[in-house]
Amino acid sequence: MGLDPPTLDDRSHEELLEAAKTRIPTLTDEWTDHNASDPGITILEMLAWIAESDLYQLDRVTEVHVRKYLQLLGVQPRPPQPATVRLLVDEDEVAEPTTIGSGDRLTVEDDTGVTVPFEATTDQRVTPVDLAYVIPSPSGGAAQPVENDLGSQGFFHAFGDRAERGSALYLGFQSNPFERADGLDLHVDFHEENLASPSVHGSPAVTVEPTRPGGVGHRRSRTDDAWSNRIDSEQSDSETTDETEQFPLIERVGPNGADFDPSVELEWQYCTSVQRWMDDDSWATLSVEQDKTNALYRGGRIVLDAPSDDGPPLDEGLILGTVGVDAYWVRCVVTEAGYEVPPQLNWILPNVVTARQQRTVREEPLRRADGGARTTARPNQEFVFEQSPVLAATITVGNERWTEVPDFAASGPDDTHYVLDRSRGVVRFGDGITGTVPMADQPVIADRYVHGGGTGGNVSGASDWQFLGRDLLVSPLEEAAGGRDAESLDSALARLRRDLQRPYRAVTRDDVRYVAEHTPGLRFGRTAVKLDEQSTGPENDHGAHGTIQVVVVPESTRRRPRPSEGFLAAVRENLERHRLLTDRIEVKGPEYVGIRVSAEVELAEGTDENQRIQAIKETLRAFVDPLSGFDGDGWPFGRPVYTSELHERIGSVEGVEVVHDLSITASGSHERTHTGIEIGPESLAYSLDHEVRIRRAGGNRRGGWGR
Repeated sequence: MGLDPPTLDDRSHEELLEAAKTRIPTLTDEWTDHNASDPGITILEMLAWIAESDLYQLDRVTEVHVRKYLQLLGVQPRPPQPATVRLLVDEDEVAEPTTIGSGDRLTVEDDTGVTVPFEATTDQRVTPVDLAYVIPSPSGGAAQPVENDLGSQGFFHAFGDRAERGSALYLGFQSNPFERADGLDLHVDFHEENLASPSVHGSPAVTVEPTRPGGVGHRRSRTDDAWSNRIDSEQSDSETTDETEQFPLIERVGPNGADFDPSVELEWQYCTSVQRWMDDDSWATLSVEQDKTNALYRGGRIVLDAPSDDGPPLDEGLILGTVGVDAYWVRCVVTEAGYEVPPQLNWILPNVVTARQQRTVREEPLRRADGGARTTARPNQEFVFEQSPVLAATITVGNERWTEVPDFAASGPDDTHYVLDRSRGVVRFGDGITGTVPMADQPVIADRYVHGGGTGGNVSGASDWQFLGRDLLVSPLEEAAGGRDAESLDSALARLRRDLQRPYRAVTRDDVRYVAEHTPGLRFGRTAVKLDEQSTGPENDHGAHGTIQVVVVPESTRRRPRPSEGFLAAVRENLERHRLLTDRIEVKGPEYVGIRVSAEVELAEGTDENQRIQAIKETLRAFVDPLSGFDGDGWPFGRPVYTSELHERIGSVEGVEVVHDLSITASGSHERTHTGIEIGPESLAYSLDHEVRIRRAGGNRRGGWGR
């Protein structure tokens, strides 16, 4: 007995017709004959029949139809995602430098006692070195060792709180990190809790997926996580074989990536003479093989090559006033400044392994749902993996490698294609019209496949980890996180609806602001957009409108957040991709006007004067702030600074009885009026050092100027 089809709308032909008839008097007074003989009623009967037929078809919309609808709009439900974790290898257990290979296996028990498999994601160099000193040295400031302890609750600025040119981060190792090793791997954990998240244009979800199924070219759609299948006929067999053999899985953030080209330039060096460590000539350059931190704009892995054999050796000793064991020194120097947010790190460590919740299986025979091990001549055959979900696979039928495609829409009757259902762990073949039917009595072999993913891989940081086949002791630096089950169709539809609300074409002022603020990889604070109709040029002489001016303010811990050239270039490039053809866009940073308030106040009896002075100055700093001032969203562009508002703010501080005197001084381009300070339309106000004076009751002054 079959299942009854769902009924989305149970109105019959007669009910639809009667509903239409009842609306006639509300629409027109001239149509008075509602009998069946009237030609208008005949037309309504036909339209009611069409509507009933459409409702019948809508009642039969299946999951296949919904998936195809999503695909037409450039969206596919996300496959299961594996959890990832970073693990620290105990250097005491490492006798000789070694390499943990990509795919090396680990296991961990979750809270229920179930063993969860993990694998190393990349080749990782492990050496018996101990990082004894981590010392930020700001340019022109005093160097101070910091806690690089995993149990520490704080963070440190790698180059001080200004990260100017010449600032450096010194690392001291108890043993030579390049001895018997061809390089040094360092991992950085960036502190982001007090910062805005890096922007993405689209969904911010991280997905793990094959770089490209063999033989099939992929074209990004407008929306995130969308593959549109296109058979790449010019791709060579050697390229296909190489890709599937290497079996690459990549992590992707959103549709446009998350990188930009920073203005900052760093140089890694090692010390060749401890006695003359302050001289730049005593430091030799190290080449950087890989930098996943994007010049310490985020956390990630840094791979340094060992010094060449004909170069000067590392020297051992103490520098920067350190006391304790001698060390071999490596440093990172800022050679070109430009950080919006000076790098703030939780830790920087060697011997860190990144692992993903997955397991690689080779040469596994697949079976049909009925248990059969070989193909038949039937269309739409399905074969099942022993383990699921499946992240990626390569399939051989008989002795021939077949090609994975997202679906059979572009497959012909002779194309040896298959569709992989990752969530179910099922391989499906064609029907002879779209995709060929495998020859009968052939084995179906998964030459190599990776299974894993789901929320089961999100294990706690207190779990015990161990390597399989290696005598290494590892401990987790964090909880394993990021594992997600396959996305449901309802969730994919909801994601599509959200995505359709996102501006991908900069048409209106709000569109331009949105696109600018969602430049991938940047931490944004504020944006202002205006049309400069006074701009001149050959385009304007022919009737074109003026230039669209975009003023951007980065997220920053500084009083005057200024975008670097790399920041501006990234915003400009993103707007160029999304602007209208006839638009001209100019991107620049804001102008700043510094505000210093001098106030004389009278406090209530019994209040602590020093505390109240600090409270008043903090209130003024919080109010006159470009990112978080005024109403909490930052000082508005071009808004004057009124003396009356500052007077009101000081008066609202607890313990302040009377504000006797208040004056404002300003730096930067401004105009003084009788009400306060006028600033330009592209300017923002920020706080200088305010001054507060206490007047005692009776007119006596006390305490001088507070700074």
